[in-house]
Amino acid sequence: MRKASFEMFIARVFDVGRALDGKPFNSFLGSGFAIENRPTEPQDAAKMTSYLRNRRKEPFLRTVSDLHFLLFLANFLDVKSDLPVLCAKVVENKGDELEGFQMMINCYAGLE
Repeated sequence: MRKASFEMFIARVFDVGRALDGKPFNSFLGSGFAIENRPTEPQDAAKMTSYLRNRRKEPFLRTVSDLHFLLFLANFLDVKSDLPVLCAKVVENKGDELEGFQMMINCYAGLE
């Protein structure tokens, strides 16, 4: 039996980052928040507070439209009820319906 190596699970981004029509895939999600599983830059409450403080002047929809931030929020929000609603609002670009989430997330970060 052959052992699996980690090389089997590596995919080059430019190979999988194309749509079916061959054009590069562009996502509406950002990636400014700390990446999970990185020992040099761990995700924690202090990172969340700093991330939110640095983005106070931008629309909250843009702030939460970050894949790594959404994954981190799964530690605080109910994964079965709150997180799907938040993700749906992000996908549907409904920033005007995020006031409750903004208040809740800012409270978790100690900003309100």
